[in-house]
Amino acid sequence: FGRVENRLIGAARHLLGAAKSYWEGQGYRVLVLSDRFVGEARELARFHAAMVQSIRETRRPVAPPVVLLSGGEAGVTVRGTGKGGRNQEFLLWLAYFLGERGVWGMACDSDGIDGNTEAAGAVIHPGSLSEERLDTGGSGSRLEAKQHLANNDAYGFFKAHDGLVITGPTQNNLNDYRAIVVE
Repeated sequence: FGRVENRLIGAARHLLGAAKSYWEGQGYRVLVLSDRFVGEARELARFHAAMVQSIRETRRPVAPPVVLLSGGEAGVTVRGTGKGGRNQEFLLWLAYFLGERGVWGMACDSDGIDGNTEAAGAVIHPGSLSEERLDTGGSGSRLEAKQHLANNDAYGFFKAHDGLVITGPTQNNLNDYRAIVVE
């Protein structure tokens, strides 16, 4: 090991810093929540949904439009037999908690592999969960989302609605990346 040299060339904060620069370049105000979120994907989604609702209703901690960025490593206690990963589950829970007042959002693992699937994560849009199913619009119902969540099958939901993000392996791992656009 005498000739071994280790160099840190990237970290979660660098990932979020680059994302912040990108979104600011698109004209958005950006709020980086943290690069150290850990815990159940469902509870992280509940927190992020509460932030979205606060921003919309009280304009606190910032007024919209704003992009919320966060990172870290979520987890999922698997009880079902479905497929998916923590980022897909986070995003489906976020869509579920926000319901018809959805957002544009993305949650991916920076290494390109989220859980037991080939997907890095998923994306949602404001109409991802609508009251009535629009087979041609890529929207699902809250009941359908809840059924997929009960079976830990966020992958199945996003595959059916063209919401998967598939990048292939990226050869790095800077933790999870979450971006939520609050208009």
